[in-house]
Amino acid sequence: MKYISLENIRPLGDLGARTALLCGRMTAADYRPERIFSADVSGWPGDWEGRAILAQTMLTRLTGQESPYLKANVAALEGNLNEKGYLKGILPDGEFDEQQLSGHGWLLRGLCEYYAWCGDEKVLELARRMAENLFLPLRGRMQDYPTDPSERTGGGAAAGNVSCVIRGWHLSTDTGCVFIPMDGLSRLWEITGDTRLGELLEEMFQRFRTIDLAGIKAQTHATLTALRAILRMYRVSGQETYLNAAREIFDLYLKKGMTATYANRNWFGRPEWTEPCSIIDSFIVAQRLFEYTGDTDYALTARAIWLNGVCRAQRPNGGFGCDSTGEDGFLRAVPGSYEAFWCCTMRGGEGLGNRLYQAVRAGATLTEVLTAAKTKRYPLSRLRRMIMAAWLALPPDVLAQPPYLRVLAANAAGRALLRQMRDSGAPVLTKPADAPALGREAAALLALESRCTDLRAL
Repeated sequence: MKYISLENIRPLGDLGARTALLCGRMTAADYRPERIFSADVSGWPGDWEGRAILAQTMLTRLTGQESPYLKANVAALEGNLNEKGYLKGILPDGEFDEQQLSGHGWLLRGLCEYYAWCGDEKVLELARRMAENLFLPLRGRMQDYPTDPSERTGGGAAAGNVSCVIRGWHLSTDTGCVFIPMDGLSRLWEITGDTRLGELLEEMFQRFRTIDLAGIKAQTHATLTALRAILRMYRVSGQETYLNAAREIFDLYLKKGMTATYANRNWFGRPEWTEPCSIIDSFIVAQRLFEYTGDTDYALTARAIWLNGVCRAQRPNGGFGCDSTGEDGFLRAVPGSYEAFWCCTMRGGEGLGNRLYQAVRAGATLTEVLTAAKTKRYPLSRLRRMIMAAWLALPPDVLAQPPYLRVLAANAAGRALLRQMRDSGAPVLTKPADAPALGREAAALLALESRCTDLRAL
């Protein structure tokens, strides 16, 4: 099966409006180079920076319009790294801060997607060095990661914090966040084929699958991020063990981690608030499981999560925020986290734009794609126009203000009217050879029109 790339899909309608709002939000001061490297005050180095770069890269690919501060953020990164190639402090050998690892997991993922977008080898080298000096020393230590419920203190605010040190592990109240880097590590492994990364991922997977996630009250965002990585490992390796484990753990999430409104409890067993980061993760996991298994229950679950969880969590400014879990029958925005601009807003960059994209990935024929994507909001006629626009690679603003009026035929009265229009300054085009005289935009549009006409003739 040949998949349509993200660059050839453009969000329209409600999805397009949501994407446009988030694109605007991601140009705010919080996501510019002068801010992202100093914004973290909760001990998550790499998290803000990585999420910003990832969101801006994904939105650039999705819309075809480069996010204004993306390249500046990436260019400023190297000057903020320590001598080992990562952010903030260097712990003594044998000690690991799971919040530092988690944050750098997002930075690693962001760099990988940026490299996949533009092919910048220097950025790939930064990702390799970060993995070499921060993550690969984890090999052989995952079995020591504290998972006994008596060793985890719980608590913690929306941003999480380091609560204690056990056996050299600096532990977070976001229990299990050490597994979040599996996402970035698996993407780097997919790109480079480094067998050492594969070995570390296998070790992390084996430790992860032995944990009583509900008993330890693991963070659902960390759990679902690890599941996305495990599903990528399945896609790359074809090992059924990964797929089976993902299905089993996602079933646990549906039973004990998801709310009645298809959002999430921030931790298993602690119905305190929802977190859009996790809601988006659950949406993506459900889509991937449908893609890999063909089980339509996953497709229905993904649709319900999108409509009830993801859409509800997006705020009018384009960002994303936390709500109550609705255990008392009411949904309320969480005070202080109406918009979780430090994390969830940036996760929206990967969450938006998956509906049509996933339908394309799941369908082998045009009919299958249309059937998978059809809803009351997206009737077949509209979907056909969207797919035709993607096939012809039409830019989203192609008809915003046409640079000429193309005349195909005219009688005597029409020719008289055309002369009047020209005299009044209207850009009337009767012969293709005259397009350059109307400017570069007119010449470019005529070339696009001619190419589309040729393709239709085929």
